[in-house]
Amino acid sequence: MKTRCRSFPFLVSGAVALALSTFAFAAAAQAPEQVLINARSIRWSAAPPSLPKGAKVAVLYGDPSATGPFVMRMLLPAKYKVPFHWHTEPEQLTVLSGELFIANDATYNKKYARGVKPGGFLFLPAKAQQYAFTKKATIVEVYGTGPFDVKYVDPNNDPAKWEQAKTYYFPKKFEANEMNAPEAGEPIPTF
Repeated sequence: MKTRCRSFPFLVSGAVALALSTFAFAAAAQAPEQVLINARSIRWSAAPPSLPKGAKVAVLYGDPSATGPFVMRMLLPAKYKVPFHWHTEPEQLTVLSGELFIANDATYNKKYARGVKPGGFLFLPAKAQQYAFTKKATIVEVYGTGPFDVKYVDPNNDPAKWEQAKTYYFPKKFEANEMNAPEAGEPIPTF
């Protein structure tokens, strides 16, 4: 003799509803908050050491150094150059002002560079190699998925390497003296 459980469909639908509400709650907990930044509120700071000196960046959304989506603006001065490089993740750029020139030939030649004018868009696939330069001050908005990185085709072109090379090395044997430096207001010993 077979007995049917009349409550089985209700149990299944209840479990499905509970699972869906749990997923919806988790998605809502991870949903980003609205971000509104007017042009006058943008705070520029020096670009990371992986870019040549002179550029400034303003992060509008997300964290370019972490995994996940981000939006940032880059202010590139006149006659700014970024040697042949590539990025681990795809990147989308929109030129807001000025003009960004891009060359993707293995041997750089200005006559092969293409200009991206204000309102222009550029998509760079992951690991696509390019050379970028400006003739006048340019603002570019960069959209992508982090972490944002700049890898140079020729490692000798990496500005971070040169920045590290210019840093003075302080020998470890003097670190103890540095730690025992006099506090403010204490007389400085003479040698």
